[in-house]
Amino acid sequence: MIAAMIPLSAAAADTPPSIFVDHEEVYAEGNSYSVKREIDPSAVYLGTNYTLDESVMVMIAPGSGDEMELQNEGSSSTVFDLNYWATKSGNIYTIKLEWRGDDKDGDGIRQKLGDYTLTIDNSPDAPNTDTGINRVNLTDENDPTTSSSDEKIYDPSAFDITAGTVLVTLPFGTDIPNELLTDMDNTTTPKAAEVFEPANSSATVTFTAKTGFAGNYADGKSVTVGVATVEVAGQIQNYDVKVKWQPGFSSFEIEGQESVEIGTNVTGGGIAKPYITVTMPFGTGTGKSTRIKPTFTLGDTISKGVVKINSENRPLTSGMTFPQLDNDSDHGYLADGSGIITGGQLIDAGSAIIRLVRKNYATTDYNSGLYTNAKKVLLTVKDVSKNAEAKLTKIQVQGLDNSVQYSNEYELAQSGTTTVELPKSFAATTYKNQGKLLLEGSLGATVSVVEDKLTVQIGTTGKQKLSPVTILETNVDKNKTVRIRVTSEDGHTIKEYPVVFKKAAEEKAILQELVLKGKDAAGNTVRAAITSQYRAENDNATVVEIKVPYTWMLENNLKDVEVFALASTGADIKVYQDPSDPDEAEKQVDLFAERGLKIGPWTNDTDIANTLNNGSSDPRVSVQWNTKNLFQLTGFTPVKITVRNTNLPADKQNNTYIVKLIADKATARTGRVFNGASEVTDQSKYSSVTADNTFTMTPGTANDQGKFSVNTLELKVPHSYSPLSSRVLYGLNFKTYDGAVVLINPASGAADDSKAFFKLDPKYYGNQSDNVGTNLTLPVGSTTDGLKKWLTAYNADTRTIDTTKAAEIWVVSEKGWVDSTYSDGVLWDAEMKTLVDDKLATKYYLYATRAEAETGHELLSMESTLDSNVEVNFDKTARIIDIDVPNSYANGTKTFSLNFATSKLASVTFEDDVNDPKLQMKSDLGSKETVDCTQFTVTAVGVLQDSNNNPLTAARVGSISKGTLLVTNEKGDFTSRYTVRVTVSTVQQGAEITSLKAAGTSASITGTDISLTLPVGTDLKSQKLDIKASRMAKILINGVAYSPDKNYNLNSPLTIKVTSESGTNNNTYKLTTKTATGFTDVKSTDWFYSYVNKAVEEGIVLGIGDNKFGPYTNITRQDFAVMTVRMLGVAVDDKLTIPYTDSDKISEYAKNAVAYCAANKILSGYEDMTFRPQQNITREEAAKILAV
Repeated sequence: MIAAMIPLSAAAADTPPSIFVDHEEVYAEGNSYSVKREIDPSAVYLGTNYTLDESVMVMIAPGSGDEMELQNEGSSSTVFDLNYWATKSGNIYTIKLEWRGDDKDGDGIRQKLGDYTLTIDNSPDAPNTDTGINRVNLTDENDPTTSSSDEKIYDPSAFDITAGTVLVTLPFGTDIPNELLTDMDNTTTPKAAEVFEPANSSATVTFTAKTGFAGNYADGKSVTVGVATVEVAGQIQNYDVKVKWQPGFSSFEIEGQESVEIGTNVTGGGIAKPYITVTMPFGTGTGKSTRIKPTFTLGDTISKGVVKINSENRPLTSGMTFPQLDNDSDHGYLADGSGIITGGQLIDAGSAIIRLVRKNYATTDYNSGLYTNAKKVLLTVKDVSKNAEAKLTKIQVQGLDNSVQYSNEYELAQSGTTTVELPKSFAATTYKNQGKLLLEGSLGATVSVVEDKLTVQIGTTGKQKLSPVTILETNVDKNKTVRIRVTSEDGHTIKEYPVVFKKAAEEKAILQELVLKGKDAAGNTVRAAITSQYRAENDNATVVEIKVPYTWMLENNLKDVEVFALASTGADIKVYQDPSDPDEAEKQVDLFAERGLKIGPWTNDTDIANTLNNGSSDPRVSVQWNTKNLFQLTGFTPVKITVRNTNLPADKQNNTYIVKLIADKATARTGRVFNGASEVTDQSKYSSVTADNTFTMTPGTANDQGKFSVNTLELKVPHSYSPLSSRVLYGLNFKTYDGAVVLINPASGAADDSKAFFKLDPKYYGNQSDNVGTNLTLPVGSTTDGLKKWLTAYNADTRTIDTTKAAEIWVVSEKGWVDSTYSDGVLWDAEMKTLVDDKLATKYYLYATRAEAETGHELLSMESTLDSNVEVNFDKTARIIDIDVPNSYANGTKTFSLNFATSKLASVTFEDDVNDPKLQMKSDLGSKETVDCTQFTVTAVGVLQDSNNNPLTAARVGSISKGTLLVTNEKGDFTSRYTVRVTVSTVQQGAEITSLKAAGTSASITGTDISLTLPVGTDLKSQKLDIKASRMAKILINGVAYSPDKNYNLNSPLTIKVTSESGTNNNTYKLTTKTATGFTDVKSTDWFYSYVNKAVEEGIVLGIGDNKFGPYTNITRQDFAVMTVRMLGVAVDDKLTIPYTDSDKISEYAKNAVAYCAANKILSGYEDMTFRPQQNITREEAAKILAV
């Protein structure tokens, strides 16, 4: 209303009209119009744009005062000569204007509204010499989402144009575009200016392609493909055009690797072949076949991967085992070209193909074998070329005939002096030109006998001989220490061993020791030594009896047994292949070609004559012993062994021993029933087992349709359990007596044999279904079989069971299955009946019942376990879930999963506020192994989506996107609602390391210098690093992406670069690591000084901190577990589970060791399922562990 009351002329005064100069509109700034434009002063078009019909703009000529009204633009505009109408000063023309309104008083004169000037600068424009490039237009010929062959890459983030450089970041696996492989100018197709779009449209652009760029380029490194030249007005700017690729893998690691390089191999024709090269420690794979189990993170632009194993296409998941790999170049190498690494096959030859798919590409049907949208990756696994180890493990003195005069019983002492005992009759002067000194140690190392300046290199066999040996002549029995120096193949490590040579007090030909090592039925390690010796009747021999576990009567158990034998100095050992053969005396063969040799494991049905010595002059070979020479199923057959010492008189050179293995019947256990509720699951991976999919199997009794009582097993399944396909049940925890086995008739009587009930192994990481064979299966879809059949087998009202509808399961005692023909987990039905009659087995009939429906409908927890960059805050009271995702996630391509728990068997769905679909959600269970969990993404507008891009929250309002999560109980009659709020963080600027740990020790951070001092004895060569940095910061260690699962060599300083999410901030740190020099509480005069040093050198003990050993403190159970694992030298899988209820009380550094000891039955818990980690270990417990 107020605006309507203002006089028209007053309103107009506030808005002077615009002026047009040669049709270019110019607006008033104050009382002036100004424009710079090249014009023809004698003919300039001038016009205006009146906002009100009553006003006019009048031009007044200087001097004469002539006036001329400017006409509206587009009507009768007029061309004017500025030489008349304007005042000129150089190239500046100034025109006087007067703005007039209507004739208010009727005197014929318009009211003056204001004086204005129009200034036109007619100065010529400076030439445009801008030689910049605005953007690059390239063809993405690898993009399957478009049918057009000239689809352009317009993503500005793919190009980084700086002074003198154009850097193009291509999608993973994309070949170099054709435009960058040929010369271009303004006559080619396409034109160079169409590809490299110049800032100046008048510029001339050319491109000169480069040749000779073929090679490997690690991720982050670029290849120069040519030079783009921009020329304008005599100015020339050259741009080096470089190309790099988005990574397919952000990280990739094989346990124990030395290094890894992820990159792209580029051919001369621009073909891109992604590759991964993993370097393993020296000698990896030598003489053995090794499967790999890589852990990795896919690149940000990769949606999924597939690996083809044994003609089956499987989803590529981190931690999966590659049982076979492919050398087929058509499908992409997954081993080096030969598959042979330092004489051994590192990876099984077979059929495995790995390919990756970029995000937003058309869906690939993996099962059909179509790979149109996938890119193969070349994986090469190799070992380092030179060994860094310098170790001497064995010294032997051999005669001319290779007879062994000396070999230390165990590994050569790595600290202190080793005494080499030679026969009493040994004559150094005679031996000089006949004997050999056999040295064994690190592959490739150089061994020098310092005093005699003799040098020899240990080859790929790990052993070498010196001949003649002058050191013996001057040193035997003179108590003189000989120094043997070992230099590693790479020259970086040198170690000396002091050795003293002396003669034995007397010549003997006796068997000093014979020990068998294997496992009992419970999996415990057993060492069986000689229990008695006596002279044999009617035979000039000594009988040696060894009592062994009852289960060793089975050949399958015996073949894993190893034997340790030790004869007196100067003697060797021979074995008769068959004592019952009268011609055997002519067939004696060497069993132990060395004193103290470890033989085994034995292999069943292998002729010893074909394996002993194997035609080699080297006596140290892997000897295999035919088990049937030791055992028969009906009992044991003795083995005859001869110990020979040729230094004795002929009538005393040989001593014969008859070795008898006695089955310890007292150890045969007879427990044959379920003694409590057992647990089974339908999950094939241990990490996927939850309370929701764990079913109880409870023993009981029932009447067989009213006839007689039978043993039963009640399988309790959830109320809502209804598998959609055949499911296999796996054992989790069988409540049976030690030594008993659980067998199942898979067809409930239709088959003629019974097989072992497969149990999931918590030590095995991955899908175990391939190892199952026949098992307890729930066929689904039939009205007579499977779950429905089992559900109708039992009548609760009459307590009767229809055994024809139940599954048959047996528990067979240890004595039962050992005495039977049990082999490879199979027992025949006829023999099963005999075992039941003899009370060595119990038969059960399994039926199923449904549990009452669960009523809980609560969300118990929610977190982002696998991705620390996603922050989740769950307010149980308010029922609000806040999910904060990094800014770089909000593009719909970065996926993440969530780990949540609910009331038992409750379902979790999302209710979209927009269209109200209910979408089922699945937790990742906090494990990377979970492949069927819901993968979430967040769009640019903040909407949370599921794996199928279904929206779960509404579009963002302000900074928050909201949705509703529903938790419904199994019964389906109660639902709880939770508000989900999703926010997208601002781009993070932080690029700092906040903490760094290794081996549980924190580093000191001062500026960009990081100092780490690890306990004395710590092996710096292979340590995991725990690095915490600013949120979303990227960490590179020596130029390679950091992985918390990777082992780093801390012997040399590491360069750690941290870059913020924004990419604008970065810091480079230097990590320097050392070990403490010694224990302050262990003195050289202490009686235990050398033993502590030995334990430290072997990595068994590291002290208690602050450079203290604590020699007079007690050892806790958890610390003894740690020491035991270190002593065994085993690689502990950090995915092992701890089966004790007080696992939260176990220190972090000890958890893996306790889990290993539990899984391998080295250190057990207590009956109440506790481990009591802080409790001091007893002498009895320690003795048991050391014996195992």
